[in-house]
Parts: sequence; C-alpha cells; structure tokens
Amino acid sequence: MKKDNSYFDLQEKDEYYTPALLVDIILPYIKTNSTIWCPFDTHQSEFVKVFEANGHTALSTHIWKGLDFFKFQPHRFDYVISNPPFSLKNEVLERLLGFGKPFAMLLNLQCLNYVGLKKIVRDNGLQLLIPDKNVSYDGKKSPPFTSVFFCYKIGGRRS
Repeated sequence: MKKDNSYFDLQEKDEYYTPALLVDIILPYIKTNSTIWCPFDTHQSEFVKVFEANGHTALSTHIWKGLDFFKFQPHRFDYVISNPPFSLKNEVLERLLGFGKPFAMLLNLQCLNYVGLKKIVRDNGLQLLIPDKNVSYDGKKSPPFTSVFFCYKIGGRRS
C-alpha cells in the first residue's frame, strides 16, 4: 500500500466521468431507499443523479471537497458505489473490504491481468457485473477496454 494515500496528485488519466448508462446497470442490485456513498463523485456525477432520481440517498465526497477517501468515512451508508482512480484500484478495494459493506467499483476488466488485483478478487470472493457492451467515457468513441463492476456482497437482482 502506498505510504501517502491521498489522491490529490492523481495521474493525468484518472479522472473519467461515468455515463448514466453504466450506473443504470447496478441499480437493480441495490435495495430500495438505500444510502449510497459515492466517494469519488461530485453532486454532478451521474452516479449521484441516477441514485437520487431512483429514491436513494447519495453521499458524494469527492477529493475536490477536501474529503479524502483514505482518511474519511461517512457515519452511515449501506453501499459504496463509484468509479475510483485506476492508479489506486488495489488500495481502494483493500480499504473497502475493511468496511465489510457491500460495494461496486467500476474498473476495466483488463486490470485482472495484475497479480495483486487477481489476489484481491480471488481471496475475497468479489464478483463481476459485466455490461453487454463497451461504453464511451468522453462521448466520442468507445474505449478499447470493457468496464465492469467489481462487486462485494451486492446480492441478487431485485425486481
């Protein structure tokens, strides 16, 4: 784990915005009227907008608000769902596992090529929720990778 977990100095390509289409994929797996912590999101995030539009409470605590995910935790939340900085994926997953709460983190499928991430997934029973197509993050073209939700304790689809 990195010594200074602050992500004020994110790598240049760590700030991508998730389209609503991807947020919609996780909705059927969330219990009604849940409180969802979105630690890498502002109030303008599609995660926040979609969750709130569907009756959930979304807690957005982006670093731009001075709330560092590695140093801050809300008092009460049911789920943690977001698109974390790719360069900190292992550290994010390790911290989330320490909470013991359900979570879904949007990452690219190819990161399973990293030994450290494979071990986290295998040792903790993480599951993958895989969209049926690649989705554009810049509104122009689809990326050359598949985005998937790495899930923990997310349970079955709700009607």
